[in-house]
Amino acid sequence: MSAAVAAELQGRSSIAGEFVQAGGATFTGYNPVNGCALEPSYLSASAEDVDHAVAATTSAFDSLANTSDGERAAFLRAIADGLDAAAPELIARQILRRRCQYLG
Repeated sequence: MSAAVAAELQGRSSIAGEFVQAGGATFTGYNPVNGCALEPSYLSASAEDVDHAVAATTSAFDSLANTSDGERAAFLRAIADGLDAAAPELIARQILRRRCQYLG
């Protein structure tokens, strides 16, 4: 998964490297300043989605365990790069969400 894909908020769960339409309820965040909905809306993971994620993680464990230290380091750096790329949008949304608690 590229950092560009990882940084885009899609409102879907990522399971085994794929964005999936989760089977749970939909929820939306709201801007407390103007009351406008924050896009995208999010889909809660269902019990089946969680089971699928656990199975994928269990399956991936042996593969990851058999990688070299350098390969694992590169994998973790790629995750960190994706988080860094997503940070500005995630921080801005968190600030709006936290503001609601203080204004409300």
